Amino acid sequence: MITATNWDDHFAPIGRRRNLVESIRIRQVRAAYLRLLDGVRVPDDPRVLELGAGTGHASLELVAHLGGRATLVERNRVALALSRQIWQRRGLAGRVEHHEGDLLEFAGTGFDLVHSGGVVEHFHGPDQDRVVDAHARAVAAGGLLAILVPVDTWRYRSFRATLRALGKWIYTDEVPWTLEQAPRLFGPRGFDLLATTDVGHERGYLFRKR
Repeated sequence: MITATNWDDHFAPIGRRRNLVESIRIRQVRAAYLRLLDGVRVPDDPRVLELGAGTGHASLELVAHLGGRATLVERNRVALALSRQIWQRRGLAGRVEHHEGDLLEFAGTGFDLVHSGGVVEHFHGPDQDRVVDAHARAVAAGGLLAILVPVDTWRYRSFRATLRALGKWIYTDEVPWTLEQAPRLFGPRGFDLLATTDVGHERGYLFRKR
């Protein structure tokens, strides 16, 4: 039986202090998105959607770089409170909408860029199809979809083993994807793979919706 991750255990330390791991993660994700989007046409003032947004750092960096506005879907109230503070501090609070709720139930559509990081690997069985569908239906025709997902490689297994040995592995329902899983799931839903990039133990994928 898979036990759900307690996300308060993940977000609460970030609220108390910005730790080194979080700072490195923010820089890695920003760099990964820039690599994925390099040379790719993105509409002016894009509508950006992040599913399972957490603190919203990734969307903040995208909006700061691309312009436009972001909608962040997140159900954890600790994360939402942190996100509002972060966007306020950067002077971008007027360019974001925080939506508290389950990403599987989010009904918004027509977004130019939909993305998530560290999300899809926490859904299993029928919910895996639901989370993939939630991403797919939100993207406008011709729009972009980016996901960052841990993949089952020696790097991931070493990362997980190290945290377990230190007693710091809290992601009890995380199951890494295979390298070809994202293209296999999103391709039949009308998406063409444009680019990939490695982000530590994760892989980033960029798709365009046909």
